[in-house]
Amino acid sequence: MERSFEYLNSFIIVITLLVILMIPVIVYKNITQKVMLNSDFVNYFTGARILKSNERNNIYDIKTQIKYQNDFRGIMSVKNLPFRMLPIIAILFLPLTYVDYFIGYKIWLLINLILGVVAYYLMTKECGIKKPYLGLILLLCLPVLGNVLLGQVVFIFLIVLIYVYKYLKVENVFAAGLLCSLLIIRVQYLLFIPTIFLKIDKKKEFLKGFLLGILFVFSFSVILIGFRGLLSYPSFLIMTETSDFGSNFRSFQSIYPYLREFFGNLEWIFFIDLILNFVLYGIFLLFFSSKKKNISLEAAVSLGVVSTLIFGLHIYIHDLVLLLIPLFIIVGRFVSKYRIFLFTLSFMILLLPYIIRYIGFHFLIPILMLVLMIYLLKLPKNDILVQRDLHI
Repeated sequence: MERSFEYLNSFIIVITLLVILMIPVIVYKNITQKVMLNSDFVNYFTGARILKSNERNNIYDIKTQIKYQNDFRGIMSVKNLPFRMLPIIAILFLPLTYVDYFIGYKIWLLINLILGVVAYYLMTKECGIKKPYLGLILLLCLPVLGNVLLGQVVFIFLIVLIYVYKYLKVENVFAAGLLCSLLIIRVQYLLFIPTIFLKIDKKKEFLKGFLLGILFVFSFSVILIGFRGLLSYPSFLIMTETSDFGSNFRSFQSIYPYLREFFGNLEWIFFIDLILNFVLYGIFLLFFSSKKKNISLEAAVSLGVVSTLIFGLHIYIHDLVLLLIPLFIIVGRFVSKYRIFLFTLSFMILLLPYIIRYIGFHFLIPILMLVLMIYLLKLPKNDILVQRDLHI
């Protein structure tokens, strides 16, 4: 019987690898120029081209970005897609500016596939999962495919958070804090940090690592684009947070768009939707703080990810890839009676984007994430495996 399971295991590994290898072939043959020119790769390629030029100090000037974007994209009847991250991320795309845009896109697509496989390997290793079939989730869910096709960078942050979890397990909180500082590159991901900070004991060590990392990120940014260029970043973020620049709040997957819709007509109350969103996040943190002694590290990391996706202001479908961390933790580390329910819930959230494209009901994703958060808060600390010897 055991030998039969080994053969089945090997067969699944081979099939999984074949599917992984087939994806780039299928994409290469079927992807259109329209998809490539409307992907988020446009943003990063634009930032990298400006960084390579003599106008790097004007990287957060919209006219400069449009000029460089029109060079490879043409003056098209589509919205401009500005580069809205810190310049440190644009460095990754610098080598791709030496080739044609379309070739650069396809190279990044392959890199993203590799990053996805690396993330899968790290998650199975850190969560003690010994069977490979869970990796098929990486090929099934729309958030993962969206990251690949849109030329996104969320896989990089997924790997960063996996290493944060790895270092927290061995109580190397300085290294965890150092890595958490990288989340400032994608500002909304900073919401992950308070949950972890409340949970750990060595808060000073975490802060040392975090502040050192922040100092490095901002110092390096100043070297790249100058102090004046960096000062223009906050106002640029606010100015480009509109549908004119591809930022459609109705496409967000957090609770924020529903608060904004509800209070949209109350113009006499300034930012009430924004304030209420963070009040709700504050209530979650207070509740978490009151229960943190009875919450395991695994549940705390999972709650950090889920709360980021629920209360973040700029959360798209591709950001849901981060849910793979709690999903793998649930499978590999939880022994709770709720384990199957929590796995099913997480898996449903990842698969729902396929369904809501046809039937609507976009509100189901934040609702299910809220349910997942509530159940994670209820899990007792002893519902986590001590030894990583689970066979599934």
